[in-house]
Amino acid sequence: MGALTAAACLARDGCDVDVFEQSEHTGGVTATLQDEFRTLLWDAERAYPIREDNEFFTVSVPLALVRLAVLEAAQHLTRNRVLAEPEDVFFLLYDELTDALGGRQSDYSDTIGRRRRDLVGAEAFEPPGSYGEQPPQPPLDVLPPKSRLAMEAVLYSMERVFEPERSNHSRRERADRRRRFQGRLHGTGVRRPGRGAVR
Repeated sequence: MGALTAAACLARDGCDVDVFEQSEHTGGVTATLQDEFRTLLWDAERAYPIREDNEFFTVSVPLALVRLAVLEAAQHLTRNRVLAEPEDVFFLLYDELTDALGGRQSDYSDTIGRRRRDLVGAEAFEPPGSYGEQPPQPPLDVLPPKSRLAMEAVLYSMERVFEPERSNHSRRERADRRRRFQGRLHGTGVRRPGRGAVR
């Protein structure tokens, strides 16, 4: 196991570096590597609390509190007729919101209208499934038969699930892949949806 991986595992499990060094894991390890390991373990112990475990306190709660404050500001600005409706506050930048709350500017209707139209346009935009030339598919015939069958199943199902009509693959390529995959199922006893086992 690499020194960084071992250090991270020890930090996660709350092990003491002295206990680790006295265990069977350190046999034949040079003093230089042990020093490097101690440094990496120390870094891992310091960094370990900064993980997704604290996401609730470091991201979700602060954002929720900011959202509540912004919604309260929206109510205040709507009562004072700076905003037409409370939801308009989400079309303002931070500086614009603070200026509006401070009474330094009171007409944002053009800005909000433009940004609302921009949002509607962005939501209506239908981008292509991908850009550029389709790279060649890696050869699957180098894989062992069971692995090749599994990969073909994944590719086949991805084409069926992820909007094949918008992908770069032509209808003919998709049909060829489907035939190859179903041909590989022949004799495996795998059941096709709505049909019996493939013989």
